[in-house]
Amino acid sequence: MKLNSTPKVPHQYERSRFIDILLGIESQVNALAEGRLQGRHYTGTETPASSAMAAAVSDIVWNSNLTVQGTVGAQYVIVGWGCTAPGTPGVWRDLRFLTGG
Repeated sequence: MKLNSTPKVPHQYERSRFIDILLGIESQVNALAEGRLQGRHYTGTETPASSAMAAAVSDIVWNSNLTVQGTVGAQYVIVGWGCTAPGTPGVWRDLRFLTGG
């Protein structure tokens, strides 16, 4: 069974925010119904361990401020952070890609 992706929102609620929440729930439930597990995705500029965000395993925060780090021959960018243990803030690990520089 899949959920309907055209939610109706009572006029007293902020429609766009409420619809975003409903669509996120729909996506998670549909992924589960199809046998896929899915983490939540966010954007940020620092490791989520420095915030009070409650996290679940497989949540990802994409880095919105990519910068090249490291030394010549071992340069990389941190494209985001992945949650490896649930909690507030959870345990987060860098998602790094080598730049070849």
